[in-house]
Amino acid sequence: SSGGDGVTQAGELQHMSAGSGVQHSEFNASKNKPIHLLQIWILPERPGVAPTYDQITLHDVPGKGPLKLVASHAGGDGQLQINADANLFVGQLDAGEKVEHALASGRHAWLQLISGKLTLNGQDLEAGDGAAISDEQSLVIAANGGAPRDVTAHADYDVPPDERGDANDFSFSPDSKELCFTAVTDRPEAISTNGDLFVVPVDGGEAKRITTNPGFDGHPAYSPDGRFIAYHSQKTAEYESDRWRLLLYDRAGGKHIELAESFDRSVDEIVWSADSKRIYFTAENEGEKPFYEIAATEGSAPREILKETYNEALSISADGSVFAFLRSSLTMPSEIFTSRSDGSSAEQISHHNAARLAALDMNPPESFWFEGAGGTRVHGMLIRPPHFDASKKYPLLLLIHGGPQSLWTDSWGYRWNEELFAAPGYVAVMINPRGSVGYGQKFTDEITDDWGGKVYEDLMKGTDFVLAKYPFVDASRVAAAGGSYGGYMIDWIATHTGRFKALISHAGVYDKPGMYGATEELWFEEHDMKGTPWTNPESYHKWSPSTYAGDLSKFKTPTLVICGELDYRVPYSQSLEFYTALQRQNVVSKLIVYPDEGHWILKPQNSQLWYKSFSDWLAAYLE
Repeated sequence: SSGGDGVTQAGELQHMSAGSGVQHSEFNASKNKPIHLLQIWILPERPGVAPTYDQITLHDVPGKGPLKLVASHAGGDGQLQINADANLFVGQLDAGEKVEHALASGRHAWLQLISGKLTLNGQDLEAGDGAAISDEQSLVIAANGGAPRDVTAHADYDVPPDERGDANDFSFSPDSKELCFTAVTDRPEAISTNGDLFVVPVDGGEAKRITTNPGFDGHPAYSPDGRFIAYHSQKTAEYESDRWRLLLYDRAGGKHIELAESFDRSVDEIVWSADSKRIYFTAENEGEKPFYEIAATEGSAPREILKETYNEALSISADGSVFAFLRSSLTMPSEIFTSRSDGSSAEQISHHNAARLAALDMNPPESFWFEGAGGTRVHGMLIRPPHFDASKKYPLLLLIHGGPQSLWTDSWGYRWNEELFAAPGYVAVMINPRGSVGYGQKFTDEITDDWGGKVYEDLMKGTDFVLAKYPFVDASRVAAAGGSYGGYMIDWIATHTGRFKALISHAGVYDKPGMYGATEELWFEEHDMKGTPWTNPESYHKWSPSTYAGDLSKFKTPTLVICGELDYRVPYSQSLEFYTALQRQNVVSKLIVYPDEGHWILKPQNSQLWYKSFSDWLAAYLE
């Protein structure tokens, strides 16, 4: 990106089809510049070689609406694809040629430069065809332009699924004659997590369902020889956090084969080796996201090949010898790396934020393990504050993740940035308690119908462990904060203990029956509470912080409550109810409602206010 004071974030990346380099797009997060610059970089696979790029500028155009996209090709022949929401533009650009495309107010643009063989959304396409996905259609467009063809014209579903799908949920066959995609056909979608794989001829025809599994099937990837489609799959109905298994679909015989049956982690991204004999995949494991390799044969077992780091957006060169991928950590935003396909010789080839990072004092996370509820080993991470002095005492901030079937990872994020939470002079502690993923499916499942049980004990024992082990932590100054399920746990803590000096609850679940009646994910509550409020009222009552609201006056912990008025996941009325109970019992509390935000605070100025309010609240009670 072109300067400014914001952090540069590497975006989607993939190998060029000709194998000549790695491409990616990026954006600049600076709030100080009225012109937003996006660039397309062609990066050599070897460090030390300067990248070339084509420049994309987004700016205000008086009299023609607020935004216009202006694209210019720097040199040579190539093709630029502009996807602005559901509005698709494809044009051929010669050296020095420019194309303009107006954007509607508030819309975003996704950009991709295509050279040589067409690569689109991570898929290498043969025979000159490309594809793009709009809200409810799959469109196919000739590489040299022309009108798009709707290959799912009769579908009454989104491709990919709007709720749980992503860009990996469709794939072209090597001969470009067939498209495989994931679709959700269950009605209503609010009570189902089922998604099935379909195949459809690119030239047109009826889509054919190839999976009937009650869980979600996604991330299809054709083998280069065209024999198989690899995909990941969840077996359990109405459970978004079931283990993602790795399966093969034999296109000729119609057989489904499960690989790595004993692998107790969730398979995410899937990439084939060039010879179709091996599959590479990513899977989160104990706060990291390594690469694994497995033979594409029944009964095979995976082997970890890129360890102890957090990696994603995996792609492989045409000859199968080189990986390109994104790597980040808690101290580094995503950068592009390459390695050999055996995971060796990993090298960083982009350094967009090196100068900014060099000027910051950020401490890497330190892992620790302790005995949680029932003697189960539980993992946590700790970040020391900047300019750390071991002779001093620092407040402790316990961070509680959402999900609840999620985890804290050693990866960069812009929401709930752990380094920012440590920056004022706090020891930031992130514990992955019962319910977290990446520690085996049993560990994840143990939060089901136990929302305030073992997980609460894990968090309290983890806090005790940190206070006992690290002499620089001040046991008299301890606070806690969490969002979504983490917000629920803050509400639970507020009604169950007075050990914390301050609490922050963001988008927290407070009243379980009310949550069931208003959320857009009914399947979530029905699974985690083992029923509905009328079939299992005992669990909804037992695990509702509202049941214990009378104890807020007992503990009187100062509490900041934050929510977004457009939140349909955990409707903001949950936060209003919690705040009302606090106020009615004279507990020091503050409510912040974002009328233009949903479950997450995403707009830059809103985010700035969110972090400032967060920091100010803690400072009032910890310093």
